[in-house]
Amino acid sequence: MKNTFNKILAFSFYLFLVFLPFGYRHLIHQFSLPFLKPDKIFNAFDEYRTTFIYLNDILIILLLTLTIIYIAKNWLVVKKIFLSTKVYLIFLFVALGLISIIFAPIKALAFYYFIRLFLAAMFGVSVIILLKEKIINLKNIFSILAILGTFEGVVSFLQFYFQHSLGLKFLGESFLGYDTPSVARIWVDGAKLLRAYGTFPHSNILAAFLVMGVVASIYGLIKSFNKNNLILSDIYRLIFWSVILFFNILGLLLSFSRSGWLALVLALSIIVFLGLLKKEFRRQAIIVATIFIFTGIILLIAFGWAILPRSHLYIEEASVEYRLIYMDVGINLISNHLLGVGIGNQVVESVILHLYQNYKITSPWLWQPIHNLYLLIFSELGIFGFLVFSGLILLLIIDFIRRFSDWKFSDILMFGLFLAFLFLGLFDHYFWDLWPGMLMFWLVLGIFANQEVEN
Repeated sequence: MKNTFNKILAFSFYLFLVFLPFGYRHLIHQFSLPFLKPDKIFNAFDEYRTTFIYLNDILIILLLTLTIIYIAKNWLVVKKIFLSTKVYLIFLFVALGLISIIFAPIKALAFYYFIRLFLAAMFGVSVIILLKEKIINLKNIFSILAILGTFEGVVSFLQFYFQHSLGLKFLGESFLGYDTPSVARIWVDGAKLLRAYGTFPHSNILAAFLVMGVVASIYGLIKSFNKNNLILSDIYRLIFWSVILFFNILGLLLSFSRSGWLALVLALSIIVFLGLLKKEFRRQAIIVATIFIFTGIILLIAFGWAILPRSHLYIEEASVEYRLIYMDVGINLISNHLLGVGIGNQVVESVILHLYQNYKITSPWLWQPIHNLYLLIFSELGIFGFLVFSGLILLLIIDFIRRFSDWKFSDILMFGLFLAFLFLGLFDHYFWDLWPGMLMFWLVLGIFANQEVEN
């Protein structure tokens, strides 16, 4: 009976993981601002004061319910994990999210975002526990992520090739057209080209998912290289994982997310450096470096005409300019609201205080969250939320460094991925306030927080 329950629990986890990138959602309610003067423009659709129900909400509630039952049945065994410092800090962080509702101008909106934070963080805790208890394993997680990344890579290629969406709304695909407002594009030789979205709400979130998919593909590929004498089935496996890796990288490339590109370079650099540092992993590190140099050359030859113009970065670019403005908005909020403005309410409070308007930003779709995960958390949860979050991150990194002598190659892969996600947090907000991004972040944190993840 116990084994049956464990299999059901594992199945519910993997099923939820399969649906993670498919963000089909239904709008529940958009909050108005009755305490402001009537503003027809602001009362148009706004992502950041709207609540949704997602297709995968049922699956995460099922997973968390089964996890709670497992914890209750195996409390004496799970107690040490559940009461560990890292899990305690996660619960404290979530509790501060709940307390922050007090300071929110729209408390119902704050409560919605608190529920999202609670579900995502508890998902992270479930990952820690289920990996430690060997209910789930890293091999299966990475296999699912790599295959999903391949699907996203194919969708991304087709979106870029046809320059419009593919009609996959039931999977969460955004409507993408040549003249669709606020859709991410690049300019190449005076031509406007659509950036791939996959099934995500923005190209940058797609890029984050595919950075995860690339690392997962590396894991599968390295496993295929473990034997010195390869038989035919091993060669087939190598070809399979090489194709998987290629489409993950292709999708990331066609997202044209510079932060995503840099995050992958950072992850790979860390993986190769630490692999070379440990004698027993030098072979794997050389394989990783060789594969990516080879793949990079192929993609540069094929798509260099689009990559090279995008690789330049100018301070005058709108994306850069607005990010700097959003950071100024965040610093302004933090300096005047040390205890935060309430979870999910940074945009609302900034509009109330006319912080965007002071920078001559009058288009509502440009009233966006601070494009910096850490400033955004500080502005909404205040100094205590920021300190607890920072403490959790530092604790995980310190724990990893302490285990130097016990590192497995999977530990190095996860460290590279975790730092890549922290790097992405410097330039965007989706790990905090967009559901697919939140789930990705807590999944990676949960895997990295677990000790001895390779099983």
